[in-house]
Amino acid sequence: THASTHTLTTLSLPFVVSVAVVNASVLRILTPMFRMGLFDGGPPSKGSIGANVTSPEHNALARSLAAKSMVLLQNNNSTLPINKAAVNTVAVFGEQAISPIIHGDGSGQVFPAYVSAPLDAIRAAFETSTPAPNVCG
Repeated sequence: THASTHTLTTLSLPFVVSVAVVNASVLRILTPMFRMGLFDGGPPSKGSIGANVTSPEHNALARSLAAKSMVLLQNNNSTLPINKAAVNTVAVFGEQAISPIIHGDGSGQVFPAYVSAPLDAIRAAFETSTPAPNVCG
């Protein structure tokens, strides 16, 4: 439209941004979107960016892949797994052990199928219902 042409013309003044830069940016952004069929209309096909990937099968796969890819500690001196019979106390630090932050907002927003708090997992592993934690601010 005339309004958008006027805006681009204004932005295209020397030393601001050239039409070639705008065209290259639009091409870089829109080309993969067209290749994925985002402008074709109709329901998303399997494997498309709009496909539902929150099925129980997808959630199980995501959990499995995350568990297999994490390295939290080095197992020096065969310390792990912890011998539950030989351990009297386990210290867990940080509010995130009780209420983990699991995602952000915007384009990174995700609604997980479940959230496992680290403290709950440790309690389950040690088969205990220890007293409520004392969280220091």
